[in-house]
Formats: sequence, structure tokens, C-alpha cells
Amino acid sequence: MRINFLLLIFIFILSASNTNAQSRHYTLFDDAPLTLNPAFTGAFKGTYRIGGIYRNQLTGFSGGLYNTPNIYIDLPLIRGFGKYDWVGVGANIVVDRAGTTATRSRSAYGGSVAYHLALDKKRNQVFTIGVYAGFVTNNFENVILQDQNELSRDFNGSHLNLNAGLKFKSKIDKKNETEFGFSLNNLTGATEGHSFVGDSVQVSQSLLFTGHAMYERQINDLWSAQPKVFVQSIAGGGIDASIQAWVGRNLISKEDAQEAKKSRKKIKKDKVAYAGLGYRFGNAVQLLLAYEMKNIRISASYDITLSQQRVIDNTVGGFEISASYIGKIYKQPNIKPVLFCPRF
Repeated sequence: MRINFLLLIFIFILSASNTNAQSRHYTLFDDAPLTLNPAFTGAFKGTYRIGGIYRNQLTGFSGGLYNTPNIYIDLPLIRGFGKYDWVGVGANIVVDRAGTTATRSRSAYGGSVAYHLALDKKRNQVFTIGVYAGFVTNNFENVILQDQNELSRDFNGSHLNLNAGLKFKSKIDKKNETEFGFSLNNLTGATEGHSFVGDSVQVSQSLLFTGHAMYERQINDLWSAQPKVFVQSIAGGGIDASIQAWVGRNLISKEDAQEAKKSRKKIKKDKVAYAGLGYRFGNAVQLLLAYEMKNIRISASYDITLSQQRVIDNTVGGFEISASYIGKIYKQPNIKPVLFCPRF
């Protein structure tokens, strides 16, 4: 019995350590902006933004071994100290659930605030600092020991979590734009205490680093290219890195594009389709799709495992779906009527 108990403690520690990396990694990483970096809070043109992403990993198992939904909402709230600065606030919830019979769940929920420092009046160059504060709770449940007289038992634990991030966005010219940043997770260095029917175990939380970069090139009126990079440290040591290459196609007709060009009007991007390929080093190839229609974005990804893990998941590393909406509420101008006195 004591051996079984120690084995469960060992399994839980591994699960808790793995979750630090697992819950933070999405193939569509920039579709979980507040999870990626709190500096993304309020970094958009609109009144509010709401979105979510769902990841199912190791689907070779019944029901998937990992299920990770993420829901967020944020908005640019008030003007900052500078004339063109602004402050964004947001809320974020991530739930990571693993296992089929004996399950481990990890929930992270909290709020973030970001200050966007505009370096020019057109906001082409913006430097941002963001901070996130929240709580992380762990639960290891439905554990049935070999002794038939033992009932299911649970591990439970929680701790305060603090993250911070920096981001810089630059619109170089009409055809080129770049954005890059990094965040530090688990700044509190908290130690979790987990209970197990009167016994307890301490699990320390490692400081984690996440880096990201994007460059967008407008090739012509219809086509664009977006290379992206994601890097993350893993609890216990090691690096998790991905590179992606996206291609976008504006779905406006060539005739409408030519007409807008002749009249010197800006070509609208009401409907844009994206497709891409990615590679997670040492692990999987990523198939990427996205569609934007005005203020709505829908994305999907599919991971094909190339590592030895393919023996377990039948090369199906996981899939993701995401959706977001940017709402725009503008105050209607109050135009006072003007009476002109006619001349005779």
C-alpha cells in the first residue's frame, strides 16, 4: 500500500511539472493572446474582444489524453499618460485536463493589464508591458489503488501565479510589419502543497520563459506572407520551439481590387483566407488554416507526430479550433443643426 501511495505522488509531481508547459502550449499560439503574453491585453482596434481556443492532444487515446480549453475577454479601457497611449484590461481562463480513468485537471484563472506606449501619433510603433495575476489550482482525482478496500482518492493544491511580458509592434511601411515579445511565467516561484487523505507533498513551480515573433509581408494587393516563431522553456529543463509559415489570400475579386486601385482607395480586407505549415522541433508537423471575415476570426490546426510518440498516438498529435470576435461600439456624433441666413 505504501509503495502505491509513493507511486501516486511521483506520478502527480510529473503531471504537475508537465502541465506548466502543456497548458501554455498551443499550435495556434497567437489565437490565445492573453495566455501567450499579458502584453497582448487590449492590443487590437476595437471596443472589446472575446475569444476561445480548444486543444485535444494525443487523440490516439479514447477521448484524448489532454483537453485544454482557453477563454478570454479584453478591451482597451482608458487613455494612458501620453496622448496616443492606452491601457488594456482582460480576463483569462485556461483548463488543462489529462487522463481517461485517473484524471488530472489544472485550472488557471485571473486578470491582466497592459500599458501600450505609442512612439508616434499614428501608433505605427508601439511598445507594451503587461502583467497577469491569478490563481492555479490542481486536482488529481478518481485514483483507485490496487487494494479493493480503498476508495478513490484525490490530490488537491493551489497557488498564486504572477506573469509579466513585453511586446513591440512596428509597422515599417505599407507592406511590412513585425511584432515580437516575451513573457515570464511563475514569477512568484510558489510552492504548492497537495493533500492526499491526510498526507501532503510539496511541488515547486519553475520559472518559465516564452518568446514569440511575427513578420508580415504584403506581397501584392491580394497575397501576403507571415512567418512566425514560438519558443518556450519546459519545466525541468529543455526548450520547446516551433516555426510556422502562413500565406494569406484576400478574397476580394481582382476586378474590385483593380477598381479600388484606380480610384486610389484602400483595398478592403473583409474576407481573408490563410493556410500554412509549421514544424515543432523534434515532435510534429503542423497543418494550419484560418479565415477572417471583418471582425471574426476562425482557425484550426492539426498536428502530425513524427517523434517516437507516434507509436502511442498513431501519428495524431492533436488538433485545435479557435474563434474570436472584435466588437466595435462607437458613439454617434451629436451634430447640431446650423441655420444659414439667406441673402437677398
